[in-house]
Amino acid sequence: HTHTHTHRFTSKTMSEEKPDAVTSSTDAEENESDAPNEDWSHITKPGPHDVLCGRGGGTNNHSGNVKFRQVVNEYKLKYLAASKVDKPKVAREVVKLWRGLDPSGRFLARKDDGRRGPGSVKAEGNVWYDVGDKKAREKASQCLRERTPDVLPYVREMQRQQDIL
Repeated sequence: HTHTHTHRFTSKTMSEEKPDAVTSSTDAEENESDAPNEDWSHITKPGPHDVLCGRGGGTNNHSGNVKFRQVVNEYKLKYLAASKVDKPKVAREVVKLWRGLDPSGRFLARKDDGRRGPGSVKAEGNVWYDVGDKKAREKASQCLRERTPDVLPYVREMQRQQDIL
């Protein structure tokens, strides 16, 4: 199989974990060649580890989104069982794992969000950018909260146990 990415990415996006890798990209740094997100602000071909953010079915069927939901499913029970304080930690864990993939997992949004309708996600000329870790955690939390059929029995069981208490 062929990879659309020409660069190998290192996980420098985890600025929380590594204080020394605080490379917040301001407009001035955007042009520097050593900025880790240099090719993350203008992406024309989303890869297999790219989660496409945005409304609509087009993003849901993207291979990266499908794979991301599979990863999320493995954390759902942990998320459901977590206290309110610990829920964000589970989301952070999922993002960290996804970012650590090779090629690196990204969370992309379309620069031109005006184009809507069927096929607009796959349309030629779309430009994507990485939304950053805060938005990535929001996306992970959103997926973790989703009451999919596979977790419903556990949700019901947890509700039943809380009713007993």
